[in-house]
Amino acid sequence: MVSRQLTTAAFGRVSDFMLSQARDIERHRFQWEFLKQSPHAYLETLSKYQNPNGGFAYGIESDFHLPLSTPMATSVGLRYLHEIPNTYDPEILATKHLMIENALHWLIPSFDIDRRGWKAVRPEVNDYPHAPWWSWDLATKQTVIDNSWGNPSAELMAYYIQYRDLLPENQYQDFINATTDYALRQIEGKTEFQSEHEIYCYLRLFKVLSPDQQIRINTELSTAIRQLMVTDPAQWEKYVPMPLHFIQHPSDNHFEIPQDSIDRNLNFLLDQLELEGKITPTWEWGGEYASFWETAKTHWTGVLTLRAIKTLRNFDWLGNY
Repeated sequence: MVSRQLTTAAFGRVSDFMLSQARDIERHRFQWEFLKQSPHAYLETLSKYQNPNGGFAYGIESDFHLPLSTPMATSVGLRYLHEIPNTYDPEILATKHLMIENALHWLIPSFDIDRRGWKAVRPEVNDYPHAPWWSWDLATKQTVIDNSWGNPSAELMAYYIQYRDLLPENQYQDFINATTDYALRQIEGKTEFQSEHEIYCYLRLFKVLSPDQQIRINTELSTAIRQLMVTDPAQWEKYVPMPLHFIQHPSDNHFEIPQDSIDRNLNFLLDQLELEGKITPTWEWGGEYASFWETAKTHWTGVLTLRAIKTLRNFDWLGNY
């Protein structure tokens, strides 16, 4: 299939939304990545979501707005920091690495020994605006998200591996090796998969594993994606895992995802941007904090729109931006 290109008019509408309505993180990210501005403002904005203890909070994950540090919010903060390329001046890289180091240090005492991983949030999440699926159950002492071990534990281990040089002490290196092996054993040999979000976390881990470690879970990830991925375009306006949720760049491992499914999904994203100039959430909150949803919805629209245009650019469907 010959790739299409987002029209100049559509990109203009995307730009108008990102600059006037998107949240500060996505706005500064857009200015850096697409308007050729320095990432300084983006990095400074990220720092406002990091607590003095090193963990991230304040709704950086837009479905809960707890101001206390949590592993899930910290996984998002680390992801955003990781995406700053190591091609900028030493000052930017030094700040990036210090923020990552502080986050990794905060996560150590937050590690749940019995779980051999992290629980996503903490009980206080109930006291602040959040989606119902982030509610802490006082009986089970967790959220429904915690039914899947890898979300966010597998993703967090990806950052420990990637930035292990920031924690050179032997006890940290031993922790990284042991917990990485446990993460692999959690999915190794599995044949039934329930959570696409857990697989997204494992895909981030996969990218930083050694070739031998990748072999250990390659089949399982292919099986998981085949079970969970929705390839019918008629379903993509619902909250479903689409092909481009599992692969964001042509150089990524495709895990047997058919190219025609990827192309159809790219067409779907491009059509949405041409029509609306943005990508809006396919879910809503309801529940106790339903009145806060309109704020969260705007935040998510910025997140989803930025992800869409980055994906289109990665596949050369964006034109000269």
